[in-house]
Amino acid sequence: MKFIINNIEIKTVLKNAVIRGSFAVVSRCAIFSYIYNPNASNFQNYKAKIGYSVLIKDDNGKNIFQGIITNIDYKTDSKFVTIYAKDRLFMLANTKIKGRFKDTFLSIMRSFVSKFSFANKIFEFLKEEINIVSLGKFTKYDILKFAVSKIFKDEFKIYLDGDSNLKVAVAAVSENKGEFELGKNILSSVFSSRFNKNTGRIIAFGDNNVVTGSLIKIIDKTGKNSGYFLVKEDVHTFGDSHLMELELEERRFK
Repeated sequence: MKFIINNIEIKTVLKNAVIRGSFAVVSRCAIFSYIYNPNASNFQNYKAKIGYSVLIKDDNGKNIFQGIITNIDYKTDSKFVTIYAKDRLFMLANTKIKGRFKDTFLSIMRSFVSKFSFANKIFEFLKEEINIVSLGKFTKYDILKFAVSKIFKDEFKIYLDGDSNLKVAVAAVSENKGEFELGKNILSSVFSSRFNKNTGRIIAFGDNNVVTGSLIKIIDKTGKNSGYFLVKEDVHTFGDSHLMELELEERRFK
């Protein structure tokens, strides 16, 4: 794992960095700690500030998170700093705006963000012009989501991947990200059924591609398919072994 703040690699990061996402929260969050002792002369002290850029890469050099620092905690007794970073949708989700927005999704997006790229082809087909007025209650993210809602009637979420490409996760048509088998890559699991709604929470060996909005297949110990589940919340822990905790909701297809 590599942790880079403002283009400087932090080499004193402690174990168990966490990256999480949720359908209920717009932006993904990264949390990690590193040693910081201004009185020690035997290693470089990395000073971080709110708004600094954060880039996290996995062991293969692939980007798994990009964002900005939103919170910093410094524990003087243990001499380490804890960094809380959120991807750049955090800014759109926390910027309320006034005015009339009568344009296509692409044009509105360009007025909000100067540089962006798309990982989903679906954004290329958002040619329809929307017409919405905000009196100051809507955020920039609300405006963008309204434009996408013209196409998707099901539950969906706009989010950024590890390369900061804009993507959309749609509950009914999410791409299958793989199989998980009880007793093998699933370490522990709890499943519940309430009011004809099946949910679950599993802890499994990690794959950072399995994030909120992903669709996974659960297989029981007999090898039978237990069903397809949408990831409603994901928590990835990166240390000696990569683990993930996933909150799931069963998807039923017609």
